[in-house]
Amino acid sequence: MKQFSLSKSLMLFVVVSLLGVFAFIAFFLRGCDGESISMPKLSEKEIEAFAGYITREGMPPAAFVGTVFEDHDLVFFGDFAYFFNFGFRQNVDVVINLLPALSDKGVHVIGMEQVLAEDQPLLDRLVSERAFNEEIVRTVLAKSTALLGFSEYRRFFKAVWEFNRALPRGREPLRVIGLGTKITLEHLAGEKGEQGPDAWKKALGGKVPEQFIFEVIDREIIAPGRKALLWMRNDFCMKSVPLEDRTSYYEKMELSYNGTPAMLALQKKPGRVFCILHHNIWIKTDSKSFSFPLDGLFDTLIGELPESSLPVAFTVAGSPFADRPLLGASEPDADSPIALGKLCDGYVLSGPLADYRLTPLPDDAVTADTLPLAMQVFPLSADDTTPLSQASYVEFINNQIALTNDIMDELPRKPAD
Repeated sequence: MKQFSLSKSLMLFVVVSLLGVFAFIAFFLRGCDGESISMPKLSEKEIEAFAGYITREGMPPAAFVGTVFEDHDLVFFGDFAYFFNFGFRQNVDVVINLLPALSDKGVHVIGMEQVLAEDQPLLDRLVSERAFNEEIVRTVLAKSTALLGFSEYRRFFKAVWEFNRALPRGREPLRVIGLGTKITLEHLAGEKGEQGPDAWKKALGGKVPEQFIFEVIDREIIAPGRKALLWMRNDFCMKSVPLEDRTSYYEKMELSYNGTPAMLALQKKPGRVFCILHHNIWIKTDSKSFSFPLDGLFDTLIGELPESSLPVAFTVAGSPFADRPLLGASEPDADSPIALGKLCDGYVLSGPLADYRLTPLPDDAVTADTLPLAMQVFPLSADDTTPLSQASYVEFINNQIALTNDIMDELPRKPAD
């Protein structure tokens, strides 16, 4: 069998075949040694202004989201994804801790981009059956782009199931609605893999994911008059982004791009949509490197806040952060960065990015039944035709998880001297 090895200074994910390299996610981690990623030193006056605002206005995320739902119907919650949903433990922790507050505020729907809309019958069973169904978890995550975060998303589903089981009789249970569209990549793999816009259009099933997600939200949540927390990748939660790059990308596939799901929801329900971003690393516009939000300002501030105050959520509008550019988000060029206040309404800080971790997959995350499903989305092969075994498939993903955690651990934790 071909031996798999990755250089963490070059890429996070590579799919290797016997005859070549299928680098379908070339996530180059430039600066993971800390040379080009830094945290700013702040004066006492700056610390007072920035940390003072968070101390005065910040709230625990559950209390903050509960307050937001008093005059909003849809709350978008964005975390990190780069094609695949990573499932950092800190992201999932925040959402799990929101469950009681959501129910108390009459919010009984959580929409998830991380699982497929076509699997709604399975999702309904998963959170309502008398016993927690591990096979459903394996199936819905194998079919999605969220297998990398299997352990944490499984923990989320288990938390929803436990919450529903503990509800008093007559109390409406929480429901998880899948928002994702089916993505298949097996036809791109190997030396003879298809290439070009038509191949990617086929991979997306002829759909624009952002448009598809909004259509599910519109049909399943807006039309019936429901309130919902909508959990998805951060760039789908932005309320304002330049359209040129995304429009051009989809035009090559003869598809039309109309905006992020959050933008489309705002058009449908003006004044009733609130967009929250959770503190995560950000992919730069070159798609080959990443940066800290606000050039490391938040991570410097985290070091100035009492650990007991985290996680903390706050409103961006009117804050000293609102007009500061979030470099590397989605700007068409570095000369016209977009201010944080134009991207989101709220922000959540859980802790330093250097502490963020992925959780390894258990041995049974992929079974004989779910391996073919996983191969459609993430086609790992020992050679150009032979799929990896279940054990080798899980081992490969866990190697990438270990690599990612090593990279996160090397991120700076304080300003350089």
